[in-house]
Amino acid sequence: KILRMESEGEKAGMAALSCGLYPEDITFFRYSNSFAVCTSSLCGNEWKGQLILGNVVASSSLKMVAKVPTKYGMRSVEFAGISKTPLILTACDDGNIRCWQSGGGEVPLVEKPVSILPGHGGYVKSLSLRGAKAVANGEQKGSTILLSSSSDTTIKLWDLRRSVQAVSTWDDHGHASEVEKVKWCKSQDLRSSFVSTGKDGFILAWDARFPKPTTGIRLGTEVSSVDTHPTTFNIVAGDLEGNVIEFDLRKLKIPVNETKKASKKEKKIDQTVKTMHSDKVTDIAFSSDGSLIASSSQDKTLRVFDSQSFMIKHEAKAGDFVSSVAWVEVEKNAGKLLSASWDGRIRLLQACK
Repeated sequence: KILRMESEGEKAGMAALSCGLYPEDITFFRYSNSFAVCTSSLCGNEWKGQLILGNVVASSSLKMVAKVPTKYGMRSVEFAGISKTPLILTACDDGNIRCWQSGGGEVPLVEKPVSILPGHGGYVKSLSLRGAKAVANGEQKGSTILLSSSSDTTIKLWDLRRSVQAVSTWDDHGHASEVEKVKWCKSQDLRSSFVSTGKDGFILAWDARFPKPTTGIRLGTEVSSVDTHPTTFNIVAGDLEGNVIEFDLRKLKIPVNETKKASKKEKKIDQTVKTMHSDKVTDIAFSSDGSLIASSSQDKTLRVFDSQSFMIKHEAKAGDFVSSVAWVEVEKNAGKLLSASWDGRIRLLQACK
């Protein structure tokens, strides 16, 4: 049975909040049990948005703590830092990345950005902050290394400690059209590596130390979402037609210039492909242990499935496009997911036990 999030969900105890405008992205911050949502909406001839900050309270409810309206739409949001008052980074439609300061007490979110990172010539479509690094005594050091992708076909790398100007830009040897998503590899063995997806149908693998992608694969249609496994070399992606594809990055032995020339028959690799949705996959995410994958879609559904067998463990249906999902990665909320959908709702779901 598919749980209908807009009716049965709330009756069954599913937590939900209304966010007004269309939510584009949601992310969870484990160090303070917080979540952030960015929204956008076309109002007349102008885009407008909201940045929303909230908390997962206890284990079954959501609380909105701040909402800041903007005169531009926002498409991606990330937390930066490992303190309880992190920066919040947003990818904006005017080509800028904005940094917002969260706080405590009476000012949970400063209403104006503390800094702006300019440089993209089109919409900033996605952000990815490199994961925290393990240091002595089991502690972690927060990262300040940020990737961004844009409709201007470029990928940029930023060091938030040093400058508001990009450190590196990849433009000549990458995607031929809009770069939909960019994502750092999470495995400690791949800390300098990342992947990108585009409307040109390519998934490209990169090493941030070099100017060209190391390898890639063409799927034949727009690749709309991607995530990397927390400990292995596996990549999972979703496309415009509702397919989910998982493969081992090490199996991509084809240099990217040859990949772009190769026929379908010549570039087959060992991969798992399954049609999970009947429309575009808007977001996809591995759980913290990599055993499960959550995907959302414009077919108004969210699905959770086994990362090896692709067996569906949980399904839910919203009243409109489900635009984004995020795992709630703290022990007392194990198996829970945050979702954002175009019916204007943010939801906390029990995806699995």
